Amino acid sequence: MKKLLSLALLAAMLIFSSKAMAQSWGPDFAKFNITPEAGWTASAVDSGVQLTNNKSVMIVQVVKSGGLKPEDFAKAVVAKAGITDPKYTSSDEGCKMVGKKEGQEITMVLVADDDKMAIFTLSGPDSEAMGKMMESLQDAN
Repeated sequence: MKKLLSLALLAAMLIFSSKAMAQSWGPDFAKFNITPEAGWTASAVDSGVQLTNNKSVMIVQVVKSGGLKPEDFAKAVVAKAGITDPKYTSSDEGCKMVGKKEGQEITMVLVADDDKMAIFTLSGPDSEAMGKMMESLQDAN
């Protein structure tokens, strides 16, 4: 019985510790780590990762900027993605866009770093959890 309890405790510890561990994602030129919040799953997407808890979705991607400023890059993404009624707040280092796609509010945050652009696409009610995950992001290179 003690062995069974010990094994159950070890399994629980492994499950909880694996949920808190950061994983590496992104293209070879810009690998990053991000720690999913409890209840969120991570899956690879082109140039990054998608995190979801089935109510909210956060996608983090890193791409080459091609020399574009964040707002210009955001406008190109918005046009390609079919986002409607976009509203932009910008600085030299970053841009925030809020718009709608298929009736759902979408927020994009773009941050420039040399020739790289980090794009955070957020949708759903769990903004606090998404903010925590954004804060956990670290360079893995």
